[in-house]
Amino acid sequence: MKLLLMVSVCLLLEDFLNQKVTAFQDPHIITALKGGTATIDCLHGLNNTEGMAVTLQRNATLCYKVIGNYSTWKEQCNERVNMTWNNKTNTLSLIIKALILNDSGNYTCKLDRVIPPPTQSITENKTFLQVTALPNIGLVYVNSPNGSTRLVCTSEGFSPKHIEVSWFKGGELTSNDTHEENLTSNDDGSFTLTSYCSVSGSGDYTCQVNHSTLQSPLTESVTVPAHEDNRIRILLHLQSNSANTCFIKCFFFCSLHSRYGFKHHPNHIKDTAQLLLHSVLNI
Repeated sequence: MKLLLMVSVCLLLEDFLNQKVTAFQDPHIITALKGGTATIDCLHGLNNTEGMAVTLQRNATLCYKVIGNYSTWKEQCNERVNMTWNNKTNTLSLIIKALILNDSGNYTCKLDRVIPPPTQSITENKTFLQVTALPNIGLVYVNSPNGSTRLVCTSEGFSPKHIEVSWFKGGELTSNDTHEENLTSNDDGSFTLTSYCSVSGSGDYTCQVNHSTLQSPLTESVTVPAHEDNRIRILLHLQSNSANTCFIKCFFFCSLHSRYGFKHHPNHIKDTAQLLLHSVLNI
């Protein structure tokens, strides 16, 4: 019975130790913004740095330093990589500056004792770095050749890929069938999303963008004036020929005559109609 109990305890202890080793080998995940810095911790609690070599690798070696007595003996590092030492916590870290999106990936930080020989491996830490980028947004409204008006909201230069765009009119969320989206990838690894929203009457329209890099959604608003709808309807009938110009003159003349009843002032009607026609043609 005692033998069986001892075997069971040993098996449980072995399983526990294996789990700890597996957890230690899993890469630590850190996130940093494009243009910022990322700190990769190589070792905690190091009491003696004499004759230590620190190596930061990704696809190739990015930094190699041999240190002794907390000073650098030898250094071969990428210009964007610096090493820091915290005397209070005995923590050795490597800092990557001016991050770009292509810096995302797996990094390995190795610590070896090279003096005295032979070289002894002290520790090896793996870190996964994800570089993210904030979206820049803009909002405009444009007139299509067919006379319709569409709002165009552009979110540029963001990463990761997932992003949410919502449209509001007068503070109320619009339905999804009123807009469409187009996602493209950029050379630097970022993305651009263009969202189009069909205008249904005048009012205040808002484009709201939500992304994992944002503490709160970004918004841009534009006001579509009431005269925009009238302008669109008139331009639908306007062509570059005299027949349609004559039609518009007649339209304004008849409308003014009917609305204001200038029966005894034909010259005033004519001048007013020409003034309004001139305004329309120069919209």
